[in-house]
Amino acid sequence: MRFLIFSIITFCFLCAFSQKSHAQRQYWFERNKKPSFYAQDAEQKLKTSNRILRPLHFGMFFGATFSGFRVGLQDDFIQNTNPAQYGGIVSVVPKNGAGLIIGAYSNLRISDFWDFRFCVNGFAGYERSLEYTFANGEKISKTVEASMFELPILFKYRSQLRGTRGLYLIGGIKPSFLLTSRKNDAKNITVKTQDFSIEYGFGFEIFYPYFKFAPELRFSHGFNNMLNDAEQNDFNTPLKSLTTHSAILILHFGG
Repeated sequence: MRFLIFSIITFCFLCAFSQKSHAQRQYWFERNKKPSFYAQDAEQKLKTSNRILRPLHFGMFFGATFSGFRVGLQDDFIQNTNPAQYGGIVSVVPKNGAGLIIGAYSNLRISDFWDFRFCVNGFAGYERSLEYTFANGEKISKTVEASMFELPILFKYRSQLRGTRGLYLIGGIKPSFLLTSRKNDAKNITVKTQDFSIEYGFGFEIFYPYFKFAPELRFSHGFNNMLNDAEQNDFNTPLKSLTTHSAILILHFGG
C-alpha cells in the first residue's frame, strides 16, 4: 500500500516537472527561433521593392573592353591598280584589343519599369590595331592605345522582378573625349580627339540586403570618322575612314 502511494506521488511529480520543462523549452524556442526561409524571402522582396521605388540612387562600375576599328579604304587601293603608290601595302586588316573601364553612375526612376541613367566613365582605355600586309608577304601591325573620358546617356527598361532578380535592357548615346593617345612608333596612324557612339545592351540585376550587383554586356558603335590624316605617311594613305566598335563587359555595384 505504501509502495502504491509512493508510486502515485512520484508519477504526479514527474508529470508536473515534465510539463514545466516543456513550457520552458517552448518559451525559449519562441524567443530564439529564426524566421523561416519564406519569411526571410518575403522580407527581402519588400526591401527590394522599397529600394527600386527610390527616385534616385548611385553606384560605381568597372569592366573590360574589347574593341577595334572598322576600316574604310581608298577606292583605288581596293582596286589595287598601283601597290607602289601605297608603299607596297596590299591589305589592311583591323585587329581587336582589350582594355579597361572605370566609372560611376546616377540612376533616376521615371516609372515602374523605366529609368534614366547618366554615367561618367572616368577612365576608358582602348587598344586597337591595324595589320598591314605588303606585296613581299611582310606583315606589320600598328597599334593605337587611347584613354578616353566618356559620358554615356542611357535609358533602361527593367523586366518584372522574379524574387530579388531581374533582367533589363539598356541603350542610348555616348560622347567621348580623348585624354591621351600612344603610338608604337613615329610612323603610325593618329586619331581625332572626339567620338560619338550609340550604345545598347542588356544586364541582370541581383538585389542583396545592402547593395545591388548587376553584370551587363553592352555594345558600342561610333559614328565619327576618327582618322586624323594631318600627318601623311605610308600607313594612313590607304585609309579613308576609321570608326570605333566595342563590346564591354561591365560589373555594377550600387544602392
